[in-house]
Amino acid sequence: MNDFGVFNHEKFGAEALRRAGFQEPIPDLVERHVLAKRYLAWKDPDYREKLSEASHGTLQFQGGAMTEAEAKDFEKDPLSQCALQLRFWDESAKNPKAQVPSLDHYKMLLEMSGEEVFIAP
Repeated sequence: MNDFGVFNHEKFGAEALRRAGFQEPIPDLVERHVLAKRYLAWKDPDYREKLSEASHGTLQFQGGAMTEAEAKDFEKDPLSQCALQLRFWDESAKNPKAQVPSLDHYKMLLEMSGEEVFIAP
């Protein structure tokens, strides 16, 4: 993708989560985060304008902003709101100055949720 990223990275990420034992809908949401980006690029011109250079570049390889028909289908998806939230978190994670909790913090949250956790050493 012109050195902007890995084509279909959302599918690779979702499959890696499935292999690591994460249950649905977590992998499904990861797989939908590109659809959420395409939807937001259609729905919100301000969102599209604020995308990084890399995200602008990858958007073209990912199909560009959704058409109205695609957007209406996305809105019918029962996971669409969660996918949009994940997309907003994805955008926030691109801030190199962001303060984030340790990996142990997230592991604890997963353990508290009852999910079995595998984190490679």
